[in-house]
Amino acid sequence: MTQTAVETMQYDLLIDGQWRPAAAGDYFAVENPATGDTVARMANAGPEDVAAAVAAAERAFQHGPWATMPTPTGAKSCGGWRIWSRSGGWSWAGWSRFPTG
Repeated sequence: MTQTAVETMQYDLLIDGQWRPAAAGDYFAVENPATGDTVARMANAGPEDVAAAVAAAERAFQHGPWATMPTPTGAKSCGGWRIWSRSGGWSWAGWSRFPTG
């Protein structure tokens, strides 16, 4: 059996439509439990980051398209939600395989 090296990706926080590191600059490792390899580093959101995300969500809900969007349209939008990294898109389905090895 041949083992291949895994590239460690680093992900920032998506707040108010902008990718940014955590205010404190902290990251945490995401490990593959089957191998112990670090497969990613994720920005560790602190209180300042959470406050910024909540404020952005409130602005979007109060003044953005969500304020007047019919419920079925909003639900359809959420159903197709994907997170895009700067290097290309990846889905939660693809990412979710890492916790199980």
